[in-house]
Amino acid sequence: MTDRELDALVAEKVMGWRIERYMTNPPKPTGMGMPPDSTTIAEIPAYSTDIAAAWEVVEKMRAQGFDNQFSWRADRPGHRSRPFACFGRNGSAEADTLHKAICLAALKAVGVKMDD
Repeated sequence: MTDRELDALVAEKVMGWRIERYMTNPPKPTGMGMPPDSTTIAEIPAYSTDIAAAWEVVEKMRAQGFDNQFSWRADRPGHRSRPFACFGRNGSAEADTLHKAICLAALKAVGVKMDD
């Protein structure tokens, strides 16, 4: 999943945005709706790459009653620590950056199944 796809998923599932999806050069309407491979072109904050935008996710989760925890974890001595974010009991994730960990943890907390 690209960063922008992650941003769109966070906007929709965590922040409550209604995302309009359509292709850059859409086909002529056929009455069947838009094709499933349509792309998101809404102006979505860069939640997964900008810590200020990611902090909006933290504030939204707090407003919804989720406890939160942030730390850096090094599971094995001598290895680089990784940012860790947790919301409630079901939403925890590690990633290369804290902003991405926040996004992944928030999605898990609201029930979006994520590949580990």
